[in-house]
Amino acid sequence: MSLLFRSLLSVLAVSHVSVGAALFPRATTSFDLQAFGTNNNGTTISESSVFYADGTAYVGSVKPANASAVYSIFLAQSTSDPTSLVISEANLTSGSNSTTNDVVGSLLSINTTATAYESVTFTSSDNSTNTTSSGLTTSGFRFYGSSLIWRDDNSSAMESLFYAWPVAGQEEEDIWILKWNTEKLIVSKSIPVALREE
Repeated sequence: MSLLFRSLLSVLAVSHVSVGAALFPRATTSFDLQAFGTNNNGTTISESSVFYADGTAYVGSVKPANASAVYSIFLAQSTSDPTSLVISEANLTSGSNSTTNDVVGSLLSINTTATAYESVTFTSSDNSTNTTSSGLTTSGFRFYGSSLIWRDDNSSAMESLFYAWPVAGQEEEDIWILKWNTEKLIVSKSIPVALREE
């Protein structure tokens, strides 16, 4: 094998790795975020849009029974931080205790502390600088293809630890609370889900 041919192969191999590992924030246009997944029991979530209920992220076709305000939402890349996702559009689907202005502009947030298995929430953009002490983060979100992942800037680890958990009292209905599972605990009722831009 000639030296030129080996050099060309090396360049192609390196370029393939760097292209394959590319992560991109999304453009500022709005998009729907949908959950897809199956657990060991065969329970499946497919094309289920993420929605907002009282500051928490849910998936499913049924609304949480005790929610005071439920919104269908669209997300977009934040203009101030390309790795943050902000609610760009919201439509009230049930309840009346808040206005669209209370929801639009809220940032997607997850708790990334070592033992967290907590709900994915939406944080007011006014509070986004105060999230570090509580373990919540509103930045680090990227897309690998159309799938949402989170990148830890300290370790450069890329993770997708989103899980759908049955809502208490509504276990037999199509309603799931979205959680971030830092400990990677496998619980039979939960469903690991991929969140995809649609």
